Amino acid sequence: MAGNQFKTDELGGLTFSATYTTEQYPIGTTALQHPDDLPAATINGTVVGNSGVSATTNFALLSGSREWVFVKAIEVVAAGQLCEWDFTTQYSVEPSDSNDTLPQLLAGVADNAIALGSYGWIIKQGTCVVLAGTSVVAGSPLASHTTEGSVDEGGVAGTTLGVALEADGATLASYSQAYINIP
Repeated sequence: MAGNQFKTDELGGLTFSATYTTEQYPIGTTALQHPDDLPAATINGTVVGNSGVSATTNFALLSGSREWVFVKAIEVVAAGQLCEWDFTTQYSVEPSDSNDTLPQLLAGVADNAIALGSYGWIIKQGTCVVLAGTSVVAGSPLASHTTEGSVDEGGVAGTTLGVALEADGATLASYSQAYINIP
């Protein structure tokens, strides 16, 4: 989107959880979210809602800075799914599949659902909540899994995209908190 002007300091808090039906930022834009901008709510003294994967779960391991990239979904993307680049349209993504053995083909993890044809931010570096296979344990190196949009333990050189901070299902069934670093 040519001519779209914004300051990166305008991006913060809940901005990264918003999705759009039109291109609000130039697709491919990256932005850094500082640790004090991580969204959170407190219910009865417990922090909840710090991830779009579950508004009622405290993902206590989410901390530090995150790098996000603004993308267009060419397939429905669910919160927590690992996304891959679709090279038919610049900066478009879809849930990853078993063919993604190279991290360079991956785009990031969606913290919020993005509808077909809509735009949103996905995490390419930092802590996140990701759909995970049952073999994931704390400390597992992570790679794309055969289940669409998920990760599993993977230790083959050159295929890892991050590390699990907890076992699959430790905080929320079928998900793991992880640190990812996608080029």
